[in-house]
Amino acid sequence: MKPIKLTAPLAALGVVLSFAACGSPAAPSSTSSSAATTTTRATSTTVAPTTTIAPTTTIAPTTTTLPVPPTASQVAAKLKAAGFPVTGLIVWNDSTDPNHLLGRPGEYTSKVAWVDPDIPASEADPSDVGGIENGGGVEVFPTAAEAHVRAAYLYSTSQADPALGVEYDYLAGGVLLRLSGNLLPAEAAKWGKAIGGTLYSGS
Repeated sequence: MKPIKLTAPLAALGVVLSFAACGSPAAPSSTSSSAATTTTRATSTTVAPTTTIAPTTTIAPTTTTLPVPPTASQVAAKLKAAGFPVTGLIVWNDSTDPNHLLGRPGEYTSKVAWVDPDIPASEADPSDVGGIENGGGVEVFPTAAEAHVRAAYLYSTSQADPALGVEYDYLAGGVLLRLSGNLLPAEAAKWGKAIGGTLYSGS
């Protein structure tokens, strides 16, 4: 038996079927997956600078308390307690002060005088009660400046009239220690040192 020969039309159909069996090529995917890009933006935050407020401090007003000078009687008492010869103490007041200066503006506020038994009787003047030539005395002023003015006056007076005699004047703040010129300089210096005073000598 002879093999059957395919005719041309059938051969063409076979080719068509062969392509159909293979299938059509896949069309490219029209869906593209877009990667979601997440962008993180830093939030810009403006922070106000921290202001430190110092606590309010209440400052109490400064009160300056000036030292109260001792009275003339207190100075004399201390000298006597230290062994100095203070006898026959006279305490003057504003009505008995022979100079009429006690308590006046710019003048001494207290005053005393005493007799120094170490001074020879021949050089003393018993009739001059409270006289500095018989021993000494203390005058106390409100301020050192006022005491200085008084010392300057006494010094200039004795320099102008030597007949009035001389005296030692020691200044210690508002305290003026007056000592008889009949004392030796070394003896007078001991009194001055006892009150921490400086001898006034014209300046």
